[in-house]
Amino acid sequence: MTALRAALSESALRRALVAFLFFGIAEEGVWLAVLLYAYDVGGATAAGAVAVAQLVPSMLVVPLTSTLIDRLSVRAGLVLAYGSGAVATLAIGVLLVAGAPTWAVVLAAVIQSCALTMGRPAHYAALPRLAELPTHLVAANAVTGSVEALGVLLGPLSVAVALTFSEVAPLVVGLAVLMGVAALLVGTTRQPQRAVAREDDQPEPEPFLRAATLGLREVRRIPGAFSLLVMVGMVWVLQGALDVLGVSFAIDVLEAGEQGASILASGNGLGLLLGSAMAILLVGVARMSRVFVAGAVVGGLALAAVGLTETLVVAAVLVAVSGAARALVDVAGRTLLHRNADDRAMARVFGVQEAVLVGGLAVGAALAPVAIAAIGERAAFALTGALLAVPALVALPSLAALDRTGVLAAHRIRLLRSLSLFAPLPAPDLERLALASNHCPAGQGEQLIEQGAPGDCFYAIESGRYEVVKDGESVALLGPGGFFGEIALLRDVPRTASVTCVEAGELIVLDREPFMTAMGRARPPRERP
Repeated sequence: MTALRAALSESALRRALVAFLFFGIAEEGVWLAVLLYAYDVGGATAAGAVAVAQLVPSMLVVPLTSTLIDRLSVRAGLVLAYGSGAVATLAIGVLLVAGAPTWAVVLAAVIQSCALTMGRPAHYAALPRLAELPTHLVAANAVTGSVEALGVLLGPLSVAVALTFSEVAPLVVGLAVLMGVAALLVGTTRQPQRAVAREDDQPEPEPFLRAATLGLREVRRIPGAFSLLVMVGMVWVLQGALDVLGVSFAIDVLEAGEQGASILASGNGLGLLLGSAMAILLVGVARMSRVFVAGAVVGGLALAAVGLTETLVVAAVLVAVSGAARALVDVAGRTLLHRNADDRAMARVFGVQEAVLVGGLAVGAALAPVAIAAIGERAAFALTGALLAVPALVALPSLAALDRTGVLAAHRIRLLRSLSLFAPLPAPDLERLALASNHCPAGQGEQLIEQGAPGDCFYAIESGRYEVVKDGESVALLGPGGFFGEIALLRDVPRTASVTCVEAGELIVLDREPFMTAMGRARPPRERP
């Protein structure tokens, strides 16, 4: 609850999270409605084909749409993402109400899926810019998982309710309106001044097509990121298969009808919601790769067990368990990317993840009908679960490389975060700053800075005592939580005082370049010797 209150204490973050919830409800509701529409037309094969038809073009346009988001302000990017999705969703609803030909409905669904590829990258890239404090970003990242899970729960539930009383066509129109409300919410968001300043300071952009590949280049730069995205793809292969398998299993095997299919999909959303609530406990965990792998293994095994069930209730519970485990996978994977990626390319990095996500959905949706025809729904569930659990164990050594930031920088982050100098920095900048720092022991009597010498680094005090002497007179005695050496760097002048260790201790040292980069994104510090 502390994390939730922290995230919702800021108006900009609160509006962004509510808008993302509306986006998620509309996205999930329309996705299931279109799958059920396709299933009515031609069974599991048609449902899988329509899913693939929506997902493949989406996967191809993600690099372009995420590049566009990175070039816009926070507000403009979010409005574009949600506004275009609202218009495309409305087109699907109008066509369904009018009884348009199947090809027209499917074409509108393809266009809508392409528009929706901007939603998650825009939201994930906005969080570091909207959070006033680093702790609020961590909270918002965790709460985002819960918000996303609520969308997965409420979207299918809305379809189940609509099927009980009428048809899904009016519901799709209503979901378009809901996404339009999301665009209005973020359109009236007042951005923090720090976010506006950082956007104004962005360098001259690269040519658009070259900029579109920056996300891929950033993924190649980060050790372990490729393995992470492969596993993300496997998670969403499972999700894509589950969407089609769930419909077929509920209708043909359990004989629970379309409402049963909606309940099974809602079980997935309920699990994701519970798992996301548990994921708030992960704030501060350094070795996220272990959480990622454990969640993938548990989620895969639970899904494999669905094929053994005979009742809708048990199947829904197992799907919920799988969803809860996969929520931990999602939060852990997103945190690992936030920790390691350059925030100037953040939307494009998450655009690469979005492309992998959409591609995984497409593969899962395409393979599910084939598996159903070849081995039946029950065996298909077992196979799908195994395809998630086994590769996760194999990938653990590679994923561990992504923990370098969390493990090496954890205690340094706490120290840097406590300094007023770095208080305005968002969490990703703090973590990168901590990773760029060095640990330095200081012995009693050791002179660390000499007055008049060139300034080349900044010192933060972890332990020990340090005397500041200016023009031969002692002017300060600094202890844990203090810092020195910043004036020469900020003013580009020789050292203004000498500093000597009078009680042995430990220091965190930052070279000029990472220090000045951080200062370019923070407010000017108060002057000190």
